[in-house]
Amino acid sequence: LFKENTKVSAIKSLSIFMWLLSRHEQKKEPKHNNKYVHAAKDIMKENLHREISIKEIAESLFINDRYLYNLFIRHEGVSPKAYLNKLKLQKACTLLQSGGYSISDVARHIGFNDVLVFSRFFSKHMHISPSAYRKKQ
Repeated sequence: LFKENTKVSAIKSLSIFMWLLSRHEQKKEPKHNNKYVHAAKDIMKENLHREISIKEIAESLFINDRYLYNLFIRHEGVSPKAYLNKLKLQKACTLLQSGGYSISDVARHIGFNDVLVFSRFFSKHMHISPSAYRKKQ
């Protein structure tokens, strides 16, 4: 095809080239398939019950915290801290909905030793206090 010098061969060559390009694009790494991001998410889930820093997570993976930040932005679209906060909020909502835990118990379950700090955190992100959220549910 490349040796022929006709209009048809040029169009065929271009279409093959475009097909090859599309196949190359499909071989990119899937959005959520980074080993460090996956491992960091696991560490976050396992340590929701305590206060854990992003630096500590990165160090446990033997990488720089800035590198972990960049990986999260690329693969998750949010910072690692925002992702951790989302996990904490999801867990808090689940515990508040169950009704079997006091607000201070919920705070301790997601790594807050001070119930007032937890209440501010929850209210800031959910735009409702933990007790109002519980009543609403």
